[in-house]
Amino acid sequence: MSHTNRDGGAGSSEEASPSHNYELALLRAELAATRRKLSALEKERRADRDREKQLQIELQRRVRNLLATVRAIFSRTAHSGASLEDVAEHFSGRLDALARMQTMRGRYPSDHVDLETLVRDELLAFELDSRLSIEGPEIGLDYGTAQSFALAIHELSTNAIKFGLLARAEIPGALEIRWSLKDEELILEWQERGVPVIDPDPGHVGFGRDFILHGLPYQLDAKTRFDLLPGGLSCTIIVPWMASESGPRDGMPSAENED
Repeated sequence: MSHTNRDGGAGSSEEASPSHNYELALLRAELAATRRKLSALEKERRADRDREKQLQIELQRRVRNLLATVRAIFSRTAHSGASLEDVAEHFSGRLDALARMQTMRGRYPSDHVDLETLVRDELLAFELDSRLSIEGPEIGLDYGTAQSFALAIHELSTNAIKFGLLARAEIPGALEIRWSLKDEELILEWQERGVPVIDPDPGHVGFGRDFILHGLPYQLDAKTRFDLLPGGLSCTIIVPWMASESGPRDGMPSAENED
């Protein structure tokens, strides 16, 4: 005699098999893992977007600072009272110094520029000149500080090439460029000796001398000396070592006398 349920069907309701439950658990675990992966990818996407935004902000800041520097250099060069040809020559040389700094950014992914490389690049044409001596410990400068140093070295080099020791190969003098770290200060010394007599107190203060005496103290909190002496030139730049890590101030101080 068979038994029927109230609905008239034969037998009892069928329960899920263990294998079915196992497959269902696997599907749920895979779904949870997929959700976690999607959540991680979304977080990574947001992080990438934030990094891109920060890079854009940094790029805009660097471009503004560079344009401000170029504008200041042009203004100070143009107000020198020199001929148009002289203004173009000086301005072009200073832009070249800035361009070399931008090139160095690709060379140094650590965001620091080697001071010796900076100096040697500026004097590359005189690399084999026995009168030239460059010496100092390995020093890494951040790009802002290196840019200020590059302009200063460019002005000193230009002066040496046009009026100083490097103007003629037969001048039997010496150009010594030394730097060192002492008491949390970076000290750079530029010494030209054996140069024909130079007026120690010229009436006109050019861009280079003014930048070293006023621009570097303003930008880097530096202590500087620039002395034209009979038979040579002596320049000393002393920068608090922390200044090279925190970066310089933007722009330049105004000055009435430019070259």
